[in-house]
Amino acid sequence: MTNERKILLWSLEALIVVCLLWVGSQLTFILAPLITFISAIFIPLVVSIFLYYMMRPLLGLLLKIKIKGHHLPRSIASLLIVILLLTAIISVILALIQPVINEFNELLSWLPHATKQGQALINEISHYDWVRRVDLSSYYDQISDNLTKFLKRTVNVLSTSAGSLIGMVANVVVIIVTVPVMLFYMLKDSPKFTPSIQRFFSERHAKEVRELLHQMNQTLSSYIAGQALECLFVA
Repeated sequence: MTNERKILLWSLEALIVVCLLWVGSQLTFILAPLITFISAIFIPLVVSIFLYYMMRPLLGLLLKIKIKGHHLPRSIASLLIVILLLTAIISVILALIQPVINEFNELLSWLPHATKQGQALINEISHYDWVRRVDLSSYYDQISDNLTKFLKRTVNVLSTSAGSLIGMVANVVVIIVTVPVMLFYMLKDSPKFTPSIQRFFSERHAKEVRELLHQMNQTLSSYIAGQALECLFVA
């Protein structure tokens, strides 16, 4: 009798799983926008969390500053950190733009010189008798055909990937806009996170939840700070 009940329960559980999968497959028009929204928010959220743990020490230093006997408000300190971070990122980007432009200009100026060197080398080689006996016209035609096909494929790829490029630019814009906002509120309201989680648990488990969140917070902070320091040394 016990085995029959177990088989009946397993069959019922399997039936429930199949029903849930079938219902989920029928609700793709609802789940697809939700998945798109979550995927769009996931990367900014991860970046914001990473920056939050990097900026925590700086936030602690700013909160210790006293102006006319009063500590700096947490909201002002958080806003200053976001402004400083944006200023640093923009400065690095602006500092990198000019060297990249210079290298690109040098490449463009080098191409005609390289072409002339190639032509001079071909003219010099063409004086040899063994080169004259080789029919190079077929190779030239083959190279020209391959180059034409390559250019056509490149144009087709660019035309078909225009939508993907626009989507990538849109994702970058979303990240640029949302990350500073998320980072500001994480820095400003981080002390409220643990009490808001504790409200969902009983008083007996609230202390355990607080300890668990504290340990997770310390572990993430140490790991991300170590990774950031390692990346800084590598850079």
